[in-house]
Amino acid sequence: MRWNLDRPSGRPASGGSKVLGIGMACALFPVVVGLLVLLAWGLYYGFTRSPTASAGGLLVLCSLSGVARVVLQLRLLRRGVAVPGVVTRVDRKWMDGEVGGYWVYTSHVRFSVPGSEERTVKGPATEHTRVGDPCTVHYDPRRPSRAAVRETRGGLAGLIVFVALFVAATVWYVLWAVGGGRWSP
Repeated sequence: MRWNLDRPSGRPASGGSKVLGIGMACALFPVVVGLLVLLAWGLYYGFTRSPTASAGGLLVLCSLSGVARVVLQLRLLRRGVAVPGVVTRVDRKWMDGEVGGYWVYTSHVRFSVPGSEERTVKGPATEHTRVGDPCTVHYDPRRPSRAAVRETRGGLAGLIVFVALFVAATVWYVLWAVGGGRWSP
């Protein structure tokens, strides 16, 4: 999809992409409804029959949330407009762990949207990230508040792997719970 940035509304340049978007929404609607019905069934079954199944329903909800985040990030990185950004601040927060702790770094990146004011977005950082470092920001021209800093050190790949493993574990758990707490293929 190509964006017509000359139009103040920031809408797609051709009407065909609008039809494609409506078609995609129509195709995904039954999937989303089916997943919501499955979630509602899992919670109902869990609260009436087994707390194990309700935990499975909550795992399904968490899995859907992770999948949605990955899909939105990938879509933004593929279809969003890339602009240069500059790191304006790096936050460092200590996280306690079981065997010690570790630092979590977050960068604040300033970028400019054509025809609008400057914006700031939070992004990933490491201990080597410094104020003034250049980076690439991808934003949605229809909603410039939806932006993401391009991750270059495998951050998105790590998120995809984590979500895939979490979804696989959730599917196994739900099948185990439906099978009465024993694995029977």
